[in-house]
Amino acid sequence: MAYVKLDCGILDSTLWIDRESRELFITALLMAEPREYDKPIPQWDVSRLHLTGWEAPPGWYGFVAAAGVGIIRRAGLDIDPGIAALERLGSAENDSRNPDFEGRRLIRIDGGYLILNYMRYRDKDHTAAERQRRLRERRKNTNVTRDDVTVTRDVTLHICDVTHADADADADADADADADVKTKIKNTTAAKRPTEPIEFTDIKAIYPKRSGGNPWSKALKACLARLRDGSTWNEMTEGVRRYQVYCRETGKIGTEYVLQAATFFGPDRRFLEPFDLPATKAEVLRDSNIDVSQRWLEDQKNAAH
Repeated sequence: MAYVKLDCGILDSTLWIDRESRELFITALLMAEPREYDKPIPQWDVSRLHLTGWEAPPGWYGFVAAAGVGIIRRAGLDIDPGIAALERLGSAENDSRNPDFEGRRLIRIDGGYLILNYMRYRDKDHTAAERQRRLRERRKNTNVTRDDVTVTRDVTLHICDVTHADADADADADADADADVKTKIKNTTAAKRPTEPIEFTDIKAIYPKRSGGNPWSKALKACLARLRDGSTWNEMTEGVRRYQVYCRETGKIGTEYVLQAATFFGPDRRFLEPFDLPATKAEVLRDSNIDVSQRWLEDQKNAAH
């Protein structure tokens, strides 16, 4: 995960007074990595698979490879206020201090979310390269000992002459070196670990909870098998939505009667079922009364002839 700087000016922004939006935005910053786009990037609606009509211009941005529910879950927010906050972050804001992107901060795109002003603040410190250059130069010419005296090959320098800027450079360089090593290790590990499709993350978030195990690794394999068979993510997601409503209305959520996801996405394609709700007693009585009324009308019509 890339290193990100947080501008203290956020304290005076309209974002800071909106708790849900603030927590989502900072969480997205921590999840983002720099990415360049050479074409305009269309914005998608947060709650529907529809384009909003707005596009971000080509350039560098912070890309978050996660669905909205994934960011919301990491921020520790409930789904409904989290979705509302995502919609606010992706909307134009007339009161924003920064007119770039008409005040938009975080937009949904194909494959995840985009932090629009990510690189503006990440590149704001123009002194880091110079401080690291001075640090490398000083280390090349000195050998600092523990008796508070620095012995150099070319000059004699006392520790008390080392400035705070050099101390900052020490810390920055060491932190950057550690971060580079950790990033390389993580990238190597991540390359060996299969990634989870965003659509599958959405499905996990809305799938009805069950009592007992629900091995999601097997469910993912089943979903990928159905994709190879010709099914689509949209079919499977809509099937989960119908099943979630069915389980809620019939009181099955949280019980062992909820199907394991691996079975739901198995070869039988249970996700294609309509999951119609059973008729209530009131509905049965209503339908019976309608039938009686219709028969009476027909009898009256026949008697008139």
